[in-house]
Amino acid sequence: MNATKIKNNVDNAPPLDDVWAILEQRGWLEERTADVRTRLRGIAQVRTYPRGEPLYMVGEPPNGVFGIARGALDISIPREDGQEIVVHRAQPGFWVGDLALFSGLPRLVTITAAANTVAAYLPKTRLSQLLEQYPELILDFYILSHRNVATTLQLLSNLSIPRAEERLALRLLIYDQRQTKSDEWIPLSQEKLAALTALSLPTVQRTLRGFEESGLVELGYGRLRIRDREQLLRYSG
Repeated sequence: MNATKIKNNVDNAPPLDDVWAILEQRGWLEERTADVRTRLRGIAQVRTYPRGEPLYMVGEPPNGVFGIARGALDISIPREDGQEIVVHRAQPGFWVGDLALFSGLPRLVTITAAANTVAAYLPKTRLSQLLEQYPELILDFYILSHRNVATTLQLLSNLSIPRAEERLALRLLIYDQRQTKSDEWIPLSQEKLAALTALSLPTVQRTLRGFEESGLVELGYGRLRIRDREQLLRYSG
């Protein structure tokens, strides 16, 4: 299924130069040296995914690493009853797929396009050949894995917070940390925020209205942005 999916997603893709320029301005790739970025750029391909299409699913064999340049990704994990729950909405600058690829084990999560998404794709075969030529690059991918584990731990600790106001404030700050502009909109609906924070929708709506009235956030249709980061941080405790 992965091979067919990748083949179908090359149509109408933007130029790689444009996609790579976005990724070099944020997240893991921004922190890499110029040499590392150039070498990865040499094997990268552009893939587009319409909203709702999976990049890969739980249990599939690894096929490469993905960096999101535009759009958003939902990360879902399986439950004991066989259902999957979304635990994170990833934004541009986020890279994923490294853990299964370098362990040689099946995918542990499902990654789905939460909006029309453009990604840079590092194919498994070409990445393996690059690592044989430049084995020092493995350290950069260890750093990527560390970043993603840190995000996972941050999200888990957020769910342990009992007060809804503090839990929401900290979750918003987590997303804000990944923004490149201080006034950038966060593409996150109130319904999705409720699901991600394990809170009821009325609780989230009531809390966000309070944040808005206090000047902490601005609410839009299916999105929001932080207006007073320092006050939101103090509000979170």
